Amino acid sequence: MKLLILEDHGAIRETVIRYVQEIKPNIEIIETDNVEDADQAMANAIISYAICDLELTKGCNINPIEALYRDRIPFMIYSSHVNKSLIKELETKRVRCYVSKQSDMKEFKTGLKALFNNRKHYCPIVMETLKSKTDEEDTGRLKLSKSERKVVELLSKGQTREEVADNLHLEITTINNHVFRAREANGCPNVSDLLRRYRFWTPE
Repeated sequence: MKLLILEDHGAIRETVIRYVQEIKPNIEIIETDNVEDADQAMANAIISYAICDLELTKGCNINPIEALYRDRIPFMIYSSHVNKSLIKELETKRVRCYVSKQSDMKEFKTGLKALFNNRKHYCPIVMETLKSKTDEEDTGRLKLSKSERKVVELLSKGQTREEVADNLHLEITTINNHVFRAREANGCPNVSDLLRRYRFWTPE
């Protein structure tokens, strides 16, 4: 029996491992701190369960979730990112357990037990978010026109607006307008947030 852990913070990863070993002392743990290694681990081993963070510093966060869903591997989300649109998106991927990192470790342990016993468990923070009337879009999929997507894609790769304008054979004012409309349509307070959300859902 193998458990994949995808978590890029070493201290958190060690804590997760300690709690897992209390419940499943004989489980084999595969540690990864980036999406690429997690994808490789899933390709090379038969994974029984997975625990995934969402906001990683490198790689597309949704890729491992898509793979776990495709291979019908039970998984738990352990992340500080909790908003209604994200939860609803993950529910379509059959997320079994979702625990916020703002919860205490007792709640995390409850989530672990649910994962290993084939039960669904959402922590109170996640449940309250689902029931709330507001719909925070801080990690929701971006709604972009084809032109806006081209601009955002190049910006996400590190190009300046001037370079994007040259590559797309457009005026800089047109690029600025695309960026402004993309931000306004998706409630992004700045370009950094726009690019963060784009990278979250888009494979490299």
